[in-house]
Amino acid sequence: MHFTQSTMEPKDGKTRTHTQWHDTTINGMVEISYPVNLYENCQGQPWKKVTVEFGFKAGLTTFAVDTLMNAIIPGLSFVNMYAPWDVESQCAYLETNRSIFRQTLAQ
Repeated sequence: MHFTQSTMEPKDGKTRTHTQWHDTTINGMVEISYPVNLYENCQGQPWKKVTVEFGFKAGLTTFAVDTLMNAIIPGLSFVNMYAPWDVESQCAYLETNRSIFRQTLAQ
């Protein structure tokens, strides 16, 4: 799942990518971890694109946890007890007025 926000393109094309897991339980109905804070990840700059997916490592982790839980409590075979999601946020670093002012003073 991709979320895209139109932003002014930075002159030098600088972007920063931040990747983390977002943890859920009981088939994704209950969040264990805090929601991804795009303001904090992008350090106050606008976010450009956010991708949420169930990646390979997350699938292996879910399989291992579910297999262990099914061995302990067989009745839980229809419930994912732990499901991490890969969240990748891409931030656009725009040139701020302060940096433009510094460049002007330097000239």
